[in-house]
Amino acid sequence: MANVTLDANGNVTGIFAMPQTFSVVIADDDPRVAAFLAPPPAAPPTLTFLQFIALFAASEQAAIVASTDVQIKLFVMMATGSGGLQLTNPEVISGVNYLASSGVITAARATAILAGQSPT
Repeated sequence: MANVTLDANGNVTGIFAMPQTFSVVIADDDPRVAAFLAPPPAAPPTLTFLQFIALFAASEQAAIVASTDVQIKLFVMMATGSGGLQLTNPEVISGVNYLASSGVITAARATAILAGQSPT
């Protein structure tokens, strides 16, 4: 049996080796214990700018560089100086989707890029 503390919703907030006056006892196989002890989900991989830009085809890279769109230039500037990009980051998603909405890449390519797929 595990000695645990529960929050108002019945979620485990602490596990103790010794009984505490404010703790309750629940079964070791209680799903709340397993959820509390489960490791946090792994962070998404972080890409360097070079790894990120390699997800774009050479023609797409050229179109990005040649673009006069200020928003595209800002996205590239921020991505270049980010120190690391995660494809699940809302700003990266927004930037890649903007590239698609502006016609620099297709919507299908935006989806592939955000899935970490290099061009074929």
